[in-house]
Amino acid sequence: MSVSCSLDSEVEHRIKAAPSAFDRLTKRVFLNHNLAIPTKVAVYRAVCVSVMLYGCETWTFFRRHIKAFEALHIRSLQSILGIRWWQKIPHTELFEKAGITPAEHLLFQKQLRWLGHVIRMPDNRLPRRLLYGELTVVQHSVDHPKKRFIDHIKANLFKCNIKPSVSQSQRQVHDVLSAAKSVPSISDPGVTCGPMSRLAT
Repeated sequence: MSVSCSLDSEVEHRIKAAPSAFDRLTKRVFLNHNLAIPTKVAVYRAVCVSVMLYGCETWTFFRRHIKAFEALHIRSLQSILGIRWWQKIPHTELFEKAGITPAEHLLFQKQLRWLGHVIRMPDNRLPRRLLYGELTVVQHSVDHPKKRFIDHIKANLFKCNIKPSVSQSQRQVHDVLSAAKSVPSISDPGVTCGPMSRLAT
Protein backbone atom coordinates (compact mmCIF):
# COMPACT_ATOMS: atom_id res chain seq x y z
CA MET A 1 0.00 0.00 0.00
CA SER A 2 1.50 3.32 -1.07
CA VAL A 3 1.06 6.65 0.69
CA SER A 4 -1.10 7.93 -2.17
CA CYS A 5 -3.28 4.75 -2.15
CA SER A 6 -2.28 4.23 -5.80
CA LEU A 7 -1.77 0.87 -7.48
CA ASP A 8 0.75 2.23 -9.99
CA SER A 9 3.87 1.21 -8.06
CA GLU A 10 2.59 -2.35 -7.52
CA VAL A 11 1.64 -2.73 -11.18
CA GLU A 12 5.02 -1.42 -12.24
CA HIS A 13 6.74 -3.92 -9.96
CA ARG A 14 4.64 -6.81 -11.32
CA ILE A 15 5.38 -5.80 -14.92
CA LYS A 16 9.11 -5.84 -14.15
CA ALA A 17 9.00 -9.16 -12.29
CA ALA A 18 7.05 -11.10 -14.92
CA PRO A 19 9.56 -10.60 -17.79
CA SER A 20 12.37 -11.66 -15.45
CA ALA A 21 10.59 -14.97 -14.84
CA PHE A 22 9.91 -15.26 -18.58
CA ASP A 23 13.59 -14.69 -19.48
CA ARG A 24 14.76 -17.40 -17.09
CA LEU A 25 12.59 -19.94 -18.93
CA THR A 26 13.12 -18.70 -22.48
CA LYS A 27 15.95 -20.99 -23.59
CA ARG A 28 14.87 -24.14 -21.78
CA VAL A 29 11.12 -23.88 -22.39
CA PHE A 30 9.79 -21.19 -24.71
CA LEU A 31 12.48 -21.59 -27.41
CA ASN A 32 12.71 -25.36 -27.01
CA HIS A 33 11.55 -26.91 -30.28
CA ASN A 34 11.00 -30.27 -28.57
CA LEU A 35 8.10 -28.89 -26.54
CA ALA A 36 4.62 -28.39 -27.94
CA ILE A 37 2.88 -25.03 -27.87
CA PRO A 38 0.26 -26.13 -25.28
CA THR A 39 3.07 -27.19 -22.94
CA LYS A 40 4.84 -23.86 -23.32
CA VAL A 41 1.62 -21.93 -22.71
CA ALA A 42 0.86 -24.07 -19.64
CA VAL A 43 4.29 -23.25 -18.19
CA TYR A 44 3.81 -19.58 -19.05
CA ARG A 45 0.44 -19.49 -17.33
CA ALA A 46 1.68 -21.35 -14.25
CA VAL A 47 4.82 -19.24 -13.76
CA CYS A 48 4.75 -15.93 -15.62
CA VAL A 49 1.05 -15.14 -15.30
CA SER A 50 1.15 -16.04 -11.62
CA VAL A 51 4.03 -13.62 -11.09
CA MET A 52 2.37 -10.91 -13.18
CA LEU A 53 -0.97 -11.10 -11.35
CA TYR A 54 0.28 -11.98 -7.87
CA GLY A 55 -2.03 -10.44 -5.27
CA CYS A 56 -4.47 -9.10 -7.87
CA GLU A 57 -7.47 -10.50 -5.98
CA THR A 58 -7.68 -7.34 -3.89
CA TRP A 59 -6.64 -4.78 -6.51
CA THR A 60 -8.81 -1.84 -7.50
CA PHE A 61 -7.35 -1.22 -10.92
CA PHE A 62 -8.08 1.20 -13.74
CA ARG A 63 -8.02 0.89 -17.52
CA ARG A 64 -4.39 2.02 -17.74
CA HIS A 65 -3.33 -0.90 -15.56
CA ILE A 66 -5.18 -3.40 -17.73
CA LYS A 67 -3.55 -1.98 -20.87
CA ALA A 68 -0.10 -2.38 -19.33
CA PHE A 69 -0.77 -6.02 -18.39
CA GLU A 70 -2.32 -6.72 -21.78
CA ALA A 71 0.71 -5.35 -23.65
CA LEU A 72 3.07 -7.57 -21.64
CA HIS A 73 0.75 -10.56 -22.07
CA ILE A 74 0.65 -10.13 -25.86
CA ARG A 75 4.42 -9.68 -26.18
CA SER A 76 5.00 -12.87 -24.21
CA LEU A 77 2.57 -14.89 -26.34
CA GLN A 78 4.12 -13.55 -29.53
CA SER A 79 7.52 -14.71 -28.33
CA ILE A 80 6.19 -18.17 -27.43
CA LEU A 81 4.43 -18.61 -30.78
CA GLY A 82 7.30 -17.11 -32.79
CA ILE A 83 5.13 -14.31 -34.20
CA ARG A 84 6.71 -11.01 -35.25
CA TRP A 85 5.03 -7.61 -35.28
CA TRP A 86 5.28 -7.25 -39.06
CA GLN A 87 3.10 -10.34 -39.57
CA LYS A 88 0.14 -8.29 -38.29
CA ILE A 89 -1.60 -11.19 -36.54
CA PRO A 90 -4.82 -10.03 -34.79
CA HIS A 91 -4.89 -10.44 -31.04
CA THR A 92 -7.98 -12.63 -31.23
CA GLU A 93 -6.14 -15.05 -33.49
CA LEU A 94 -3.11 -14.89 -31.21
CA PHE A 95 -5.17 -15.92 -28.17
CA GLU A 96 -6.87 -18.66 -30.18
CA LYS A 97 -3.55 -20.16 -31.30
CA ALA A 98 -2.15 -20.04 -27.78
CA GLY A 99 -5.33 -21.40 -26.20
CA ILE A 100 -5.41 -18.68 -23.53
CA THR A 101 -7.61 -15.71 -22.75
CA PRO A 102 -6.57 -12.02 -22.53
CA ALA A 103 -4.90 -10.74 -19.38
CA GLU A 104 -8.06 -8.86 -18.41
CA HIS A 105 -10.03 -12.13 -18.35
CA LEU A 106 -7.34 -13.85 -16.29
CA LEU A 107 -7.44 -10.98 -13.80
CA PHE A 108 -11.24 -11.13 -13.56
CA GLN A 109 -11.12 -14.89 -13.00
CA LYS A 110 -8.77 -14.50 -10.04
CA GLN A 111 -10.84 -11.73 -8.48
CA LEU A 112 -14.16 -13.54 -8.91
CA ARG A 113 -12.70 -16.76 -7.55
CA TRP A 114 -11.52 -14.91 -4.45
CA LEU A 115 -14.91 -13.22 -4.12
CA GLY A 116 -16.64 -16.60 -4.17
CA HIS A 117 -14.24 -17.79 -1.46
CA VAL A 118 -15.06 -14.77 0.72
CA ILE A 119 -18.80 -15.27 0.21
CA ARG A 120 -18.53 -18.82 1.58
CA MET A 121 -16.73 -17.62 4.73
CA PRO A 122 -18.58 -17.45 8.06
CA ASP A 123 -19.88 -14.05 9.12
CA ASN A 124 -17.21 -13.68 11.80
CA ARG A 125 -14.27 -13.92 9.37
CA LEU A 126 -12.39 -10.67 8.88
CA PRO A 127 -12.27 -10.68 5.02
CA ARG A 128 -16.04 -11.09 4.86
CA ARG A 129 -16.62 -8.37 7.47
CA LEU A 130 -14.36 -5.98 5.54
CA LEU A 131 -16.12 -6.72 2.26
CA TYR A 132 -19.63 -6.04 3.56
CA GLY A 133 -18.83 -3.58 6.32
CA GLU A 134 -19.60 0.14 6.17
CA LEU A 135 -18.36 3.15 8.11
CA THR A 136 -20.91 4.86 10.31
CA VAL A 137 -19.30 8.25 9.64
CA VAL A 138 -17.92 8.81 6.16
CA GLN A 139 -15.42 11.61 5.74
CA HIS A 140 -13.06 11.36 2.78
CA SER A 141 -9.66 12.98 2.92
CA VAL A 142 -8.25 14.97 0.03
CA ASP A 143 -6.06 12.10 -1.18
CA HIS A 144 -8.64 9.31 -0.76
CA PRO A 145 -8.83 6.59 -3.46
CA LYS A 146 -10.95 7.58 -6.44
CA LYS A 147 -12.62 4.16 -6.64
CA ARG A 148 -13.58 1.86 -3.79
CA PHE A 149 -12.97 -1.88 -3.91
CA ILE A 150 -16.69 -2.62 -3.45
CA ASP A 151 -17.51 -0.41 -6.46
CA HIS A 152 -14.88 -2.23 -8.48
CA ILE A 153 -16.35 -5.61 -7.53
CA LYS A 154 -19.88 -4.51 -8.46
CA ALA A 155 -18.60 -3.30 -11.84
CA ASN A 156 -16.94 -6.68 -12.47
CA LEU A 157 -20.10 -8.59 -11.57
CA PHE A 158 -22.08 -6.29 -13.84
CA LYS A 159 -19.73 -7.00 -16.77
CA CYS A 160 -19.92 -10.75 -16.14
CA ASN A 161 -23.74 -10.81 -16.35
CA ILE A 162 -24.22 -12.20 -12.83
CA LYS A 163 -27.93 -11.94 -12.12
CA PRO A 164 -29.12 -10.62 -8.75
CA SER A 165 -30.53 -13.02 -6.20
CA VAL A 166 -33.31 -12.31 -3.74
CA SER A 167 -31.88 -14.26 -0.84
CA GLN A 168 -28.40 -14.98 0.45
CA SER A 169 -28.03 -18.61 -0.57
CA GLN A 170 -25.76 -21.03 -2.34
CA ARG A 171 -27.03 -19.65 -5.64
CA GLN A 172 -24.91 -16.53 -5.23
CA VAL A 173 -21.79 -18.66 -4.78
CA HIS A 174 -22.67 -20.64 -7.89
CA ASP A 175 -23.08 -17.44 -9.91
CA VAL A 176 -19.72 -16.05 -8.85
CA LEU A 177 -17.83 -19.31 -9.40
CA SER A 178 -19.47 -19.82 -12.80
CA ALA A 179 -18.37 -16.34 -13.82
CA ALA A 180 -14.84 -17.08 -12.62
CA LYS A 181 -14.66 -20.11 -14.92
CA SER A 182 -15.99 -18.32 -17.98
CA VAL A 183 -15.49 -14.56 -18.08
CA PRO A 184 -17.20 -12.92 -21.08
CA SER A 185 -15.88 -10.02 -23.09
CA ILE A 186 -15.52 -6.73 -21.28
CA SER A 187 -17.79 -5.07 -23.81
CA ASP A 188 -20.70 -7.44 -23.21
CA PRO A 189 -23.76 -5.82 -21.62
CA GLY A 190 -24.72 -6.94 -18.16
CA VAL A 191 -27.23 -6.44 -15.41
CA THR A 192 -26.85 -5.07 -11.93
CA CYS A 193 -25.48 -7.77 -9.74
CA GLY A 194 -24.68 -8.54 -6.17
CA PRO A 195 -27.04 -11.00 -4.51
CA MET A 196 -26.32 -9.66 -1.07
CA SER A 197 -27.56 -6.32 0.17
CA ARG A 198 -24.09 -4.79 0.41
CA LEU A 199 -23.33 -5.52 -3.25
CA ALA A 200 -26.79 -4.72 -4.50
CA THR A 201 -26.91 -1.20 -3.07
